Amino acid sequence: MRRAFVLSFLTAALAIACVPALPERMLSGNAGVTGGGGSAGGGGGGGGGGGGGGLTGSGGAKPPPDGGGTSPDACAGCTIFILVSDAGGQPRNIAVGSSGSVYWVGDSLGTRSIMTTAALAPPTHLPAVHTADSWIVVDGDNLYWSDNADGSVSNVILKTSTVSHDPQQIASDPVGIRQFAVANSAVYWISNANRLMTTGAAGTTPPSVLASDVNATAIAVDRANVYWGGSGSIMKVSISGGEPIVLASGRNTAENLAVDGKNVYWIDAGGAGVMRVSVSGGTPEQAVPGRSATSIAVDATGLYWTTGSGEVLGAAPGGEARTLARTQYHGAGGLALDATGVYWIAPNNTGIIDQTQIYKAPK
Repeated sequence: MRRAFVLSFLTAALAIACVPALPERMLSGNAGVTGGGGSAGGGGGGGGGGGGGGLTGSGGAKPPPDGGGTSPDACAGCTIFILVSDAGGQPRNIAVGSSGSVYWVGDSLGTRSIMTTAALAPPTHLPAVHTADSWIVVDGDNLYWSDNADGSVSNVILKTSTVSHDPQQIASDPVGIRQFAVANSAVYWISNANRLMTTGAAGTTPPSVLASDVNATAIAVDRANVYWGGSGSIMKVSISGGEPIVLASGRNTAENLAVDGKNVYWIDAGGAGVMRVSVSGGTPEQAVPGRSATSIAVDATGLYWTTGSGEVLGAAPGGEARTLARTQYHGAGGLALDATGVYWIAPNNTGIIDQTQIYKAPK
């Protein structure tokens, strides 16, 4: 097993890739990404910060709307790093620690586990995972993931130190856990019973219900509120509970969610691109136009997104959109951030080998 990953590492190290720069584009409407701050700690996944950016959100790898294929563009000098040449299946999301370590759930020779790598080191195995829908989050020195010992729908959240790797169960939900985020020394999750739940990150307090009738597919958290989006509405509720507040309604299904302290961002499943609305509510507007946004993340440095054609783009607060990278094959997603870099998942659809790779590029 280890020999296989050493080989994978060597492949990745040799595959440092040049990718083309694309013309800069303005964000539509009132385009600048505004706001900063947000909650400290790990994000709710690849699409919302992924642990290093200091803001929480969610949204993992989403299948590209326009299929696979190679890019016709030639290299123009922008460099990306293939951190992992074969992630072992299709990770639902990735998470990035403050030290630059990347975590995901992958399969190797029939064994599913949390895996990690840093600085082009060979991937290593951490605790075993049993479910295909596992979600993973890094918050400070701790790693969180969802699982179920019988291999069906995830129904527990586990925690371990990124150093000691001694798993501890901190929450359970008999109906199942769709997605979760970690912030404010607490864990927040969407239950398959359509409830928004929370418990302390130490795992010593009983779970409580923050909101009911939550038909949501994505979650994000800042210092004050939990946000969710699903069929038709973007909602929030105080982290201490209370009456949920509608921020935007009459919308298409929200896929992925991120928050920066001033705005909530989401991908409109109806093709309107990346939308945003003030955390106080108001009229939603396009932040990024187009159909092909597949994942989003935001931190104090700006808004970042991936596309179905393999692009990774970013826009500083008040600034223009710029291309950070483009992978050779279509379908970038699962975006995560740390202080200096962007990380994402993309397929390697060569027709001979069908693998999922993990990439990194500078912000």
